[in-house]
Amino acid sequence: MITTDVAAYLQTAGIGTVGTDIFKGFMPDTPNDCIVLYQRGGRSPEVVQTVPMLEYPELHIIVRADGDTAYDDAMTKANSVMKALHTLWEQTINAHKYLYIRALSSPTLMRFDYSQKPPHVLVAIDFEVTKEVS
Repeated sequence: MITTDVAAYLQTAGIGTVGTDIFKGFMPDTPNDCIVLYQRGGRSPEVVQTVPMLEYPELHIIVRADGDTAYDDAMTKANSVMKALHTLWEQTINAHKYLYIRALSSPTLMRFDYSQKPPHVLVAIDFEVTKEVS
């Protein structure tokens, strides 16, 4: 699964720790400062039958931070994620071959969440992934 592979890669890169501040598929109530990875459909897989067949899912990542410096903290962490993943190419992670991962945009403010105490800032970044179908 892409989220499992990328979470492991981010942990190896020193961005965070899976299960502590890097999560897959859901945003927990705590900790307030965290990274969450979601897989999305992306483009359809290769139509021609090549060996190996390629797929192009998208990866949606949200960085959450809180406190007086929440905006700066979330943007800094999101930029670290972007630098770790953007243009990652020819990597095998957990026996899955990734040809490249490319940011579709720079980190973007998603929203201020005032329903939480203290208020949270959510920053999003999207990636296109090209990988071999396993």
